[in-house]
Amino acid sequence: MATEMAITHADLDSSMRRPSFDPGQVVGIAIVLISILGALSTFFFSLAAELSRSTGKWMLASNPIDGEKVLCVYGGDGKTPSLCALGAFVVLGIAMLVQQAFIISAARNSASSPDGSRPLVAWMFSSSPSESLHYLETLFFGFSWVCFSVAEVLLLIGIVVESNHSRNWRSPKSHCLLFPKGFFLATGILGIFALSCPMQSYLIALWSRRKPVNRNTQQQNLEAHASQMRPPSYPIGSTSFSANSQSIQVISKPPQ
Repeated sequence: MATEMAITHADLDSSMRRPSFDPGQVVGIAIVLISILGALSTFFFSLAAELSRSTGKWMLASNPIDGEKVLCVYGGDGKTPSLCALGAFVVLGIAMLVQQAFIISAARNSASSPDGSRPLVAWMFSSSPSESLHYLETLFFGFSWVCFSVAEVLLLIGIVVESNHSRNWRSPKSHCLLFPKGFFLATGILGIFALSCPMQSYLIALWSRRKPVNRNTQQQNLEAHASQMRPPSYPIGSTSFSANSQSIQVISKPPQ
C-alpha cells in the first residue's frame, strides 16, 4: 500500500507564495515609468529654457529729431530657449497621450477579466465615494488635464515669443517682450503635476478594484488549506500492514 505524505506548513506556505502573472501589473508599471520619464524630461527641458531665456538691456538714445528715447536690446537670439520650450511641449504632449492610452486600454481590458474583479470602467463611473474613492480619482483626473492645458499654452506662448526676435536681435528696439523669472520653470512644475495625477488616479482605482478580490482569494485559500489539513478518514474493516517481515491482521467488528 502506498504511503501518504503528510502536508506540512512549509508546503502550505510555498503554495501561498506561488507567483501569478497579472497583466494589470505590467500596465501599471508601464504607466508609472511613462509618468516618471515624461515628467522628468519635461522638467529638464523647461529648466533649460528657463536658464537660457532671453534678457534685455535698456539704453538711453538721443537724436535731434525724436530727442531722448529709451531703447532695449535683446541679450540673445532666443533660439535655445525656443528649442527647449518646443522639446518640453512635444514631450509633455506625447507622454500625456501615451499615458491616457494605457489607462483607457487597461480600463477596457479589465471589463472582460475572468477573475470576477470589478472593472475599472465601473469604478470610474461609480457613485459611492466611500466604496471606491470616486471623488478623489475625479479630482486627480480633472486637475491633471487643467495642469496639462495650462502648461501647453504657456509653452506655446514661450516658443512664439522667443522665436520672434531670432533675427536682428542686436538692433535696438522700442520695446522688448521678456518673460519674468520662473516662467518656464512653472511650466515644468505643471507638467509634473499633469503626468503624476493620472498615475495616482490609476493606482487608486486599481487598489480599490482589487481590494475585495484579494479578500475573497484569501478566504478561498484559507478554506482550501483547512480542508487539506484535515486527517484522512479510514473505513472500519480489515486492515493489514507489514512490519519487520511479519504480517499482522487487524479485524474490527462491531460489538454484538
